[in-house]
Amino acid sequence: MSPRPLNQLSAVRKQHLLVEFSSLKYACPQGVFVSLTPGDPALWSGVIFVRRGPYAPSILRFRIAFPPAYPEQPPLLTFATDIFHPLVSPLTTYMYTGESAAAAQEGEPLPPGGFSLRAAGFPGWFGKGEGTRGEVCIYDVLRYVRSAFDEEAVLDRVPLSAAGNPGAWHAWRSYRAGKGVVLPVDDEMEGDEGEEEAEGSADVPEGYRRLAGGTSAPVGGKRPGEWNWDGVWEVRVKKGMEGSIAEGTLFGREAGDDLIRFLKLDPEQCEALKESIKKSVESVEPLRREIV
Repeated sequence: MSPRPLNQLSAVRKQHLLVEFSSLKYACPQGVFVSLTPGDPALWSGVIFVRRGPYAPSILRFRIAFPPAYPEQPPLLTFATDIFHPLVSPLTTYMYTGESAAAAQEGEPLPPGGFSLRAAGFPGWFGKGEGTRGEVCIYDVLRYVRSAFDEEAVLDRVPLSAAGNPGAWHAWRSYRAGKGVVLPVDDEMEGDEGEEEAEGSADVPEGYRRLAGGTSAPVGGKRPGEWNWDGVWEVRVKKGMEGSIAEGTLFGREAGDDLIRFLKLDPEQCEALKESIKKSVESVEPLRREIV
């Protein structure tokens, strides 16, 4: 799923990606910002400012890698920010990959930090049968990714087969149950009840066991869906959110992607910058009206 080098992309593919990128200047999901990698239109960098919902106020960095066959094939989104999310594959370790293998793009396992698009409702990429192919623009993808962080209803509809992190999926459902939200039973979990317990603790990676409550907690013959996930989502997400807005992450060496850098400004400097931007917009507005 990694993009081809620039000189191996056809001129049509290059132009298509550049047009899509340019269109985002005029219509981009709120709180989402993207930057084009110099010399390579097949690799974009981005930031999501989560302003509401269960992951606010996180600031999340990601990359989008476009395959040569895009838009017939889906792009690959990978998050550089470590965040505990049902659709994001863990950065540090895979947890119970047997359940998450089906969530990969085009049948391949998601890489660390990979975002699963299988629950997004893009039949052109993941639909079965003939007559389902249809072009999807990157705006739709970015809008869905943003909604997966700021809308509870989006996560409530994610099936286990589409989860990039099944541990976070179980933890989210436990969190929602604690809030009094009754979610429908996942058909896959219902079907697992009749399976033998031999598939229980022995084949479950240690990272998933720790997530379920610590190595000292007896796992027994329980399957992951039967473990105690109470409080796991709250603790893990809070840690990730705090890490995403830490000064070292935003302004220090841990910032990572140097295509998008944040400046550390005091309140007075921020207000002065806002005023400068406001004046620039006001000066352009009369010209825009004349053109229209």
